[in-house]
Amino acid sequence: KVCALQSIEWPRAMKFPVCVRETHVVVKSNICRKPPIPGKCKARFMRWYFNVHMGACSWFTYSGCGGNQNKFRTAEACERRCMDADKDNSQELTLRRHRNKIENSSRFESVFDVHDK
Repeated sequence: KVCALQSIEWPRAMKFPVCVRETHVVVKSNICRKPPIPGKCKARFMRWYFNVHMGACSWFTYSGCGGNQNKFRTAEACERRCMDADKDNSQELTLRRHRNKIENSSRFESVFDVHDK
């Protein structure tokens, strides 16, 4: 059995356990509900994200690296992806167990720490 501690930063920071028997797990994550994350580099690019509180796309300053997938080059791209209520805006992350760590298929973020039970 593999247990992972999932971290959520927004709308408030919290952690909760997720336990599974499999060594390969698929987690769905709605990218349009994620907060804008500027990243850790020094560049300053204007990017657009879907603001769930306003129900519209807003701009933010992106540093050029890191962040998540709720970042679009144009307002139109953001609206195409996130404003259509019928569209599935989820991203599938395939999690694999490797040396007591859970690795996900996304290169943007790792949100799991592993604990065996």
